[in-house]
Amino acid sequence: PNVTWTSSDETVVKVEQNGMITALKAGSATITASYGSLSATCEVTVNETAAISQHPEDVSVPVGESASFSVSATVPATAYQWQTLDADSTWKDITGANSDTYTITSATIAQNGSQYRCVVTAAGGEELISNPAMLTVYEETEITKQPENASAIEGRAARFSVTASG
Repeated sequence: PNVTWTSSDETVVKVEQNGMITALKAGSATITASYGSLSATCEVTVNETAAISQHPEDVSVPVGESASFSVSATVPATAYQWQTLDADSTWKDITGANSDTYTITSATIAQNGSQYRCVVTAAGGEELISNPAMLTVYEETEITKQPENASAIEGRAARFSVTASG
């Protein structure tokens, strides 16, 4: 049988004479198969290619401060799952971290050097994985001993010292 295939919009979907289609750009087209006086149609929807458009960035905060990581995609997302890299170099899901932003409310020194990434599920079901971002947590430096007042003789050096921690 000699079936003829056509697309209502060849800029969106190209159809070969064997019925094989090629998606060219986002949009919709009607595919028609004709044989003599008979025909059948189906609608084909081509979704935009999904990609991460904003990857999380490294964050540096003092102990006790909050740290946030964000991600966004070129298409609507149906799910987000933040992960952290464990000591065995395995990415593990973070319970409850299911939005486009993950916030650590009070960073600890134990979290220093931790890496975070997000798995984004696009509307078409495709899973996108962001680049990892690193958390740097540091202790704020504070002066624990102030320098003492001193006198100096003109043309001679005087020594001052300070003690700091952190």
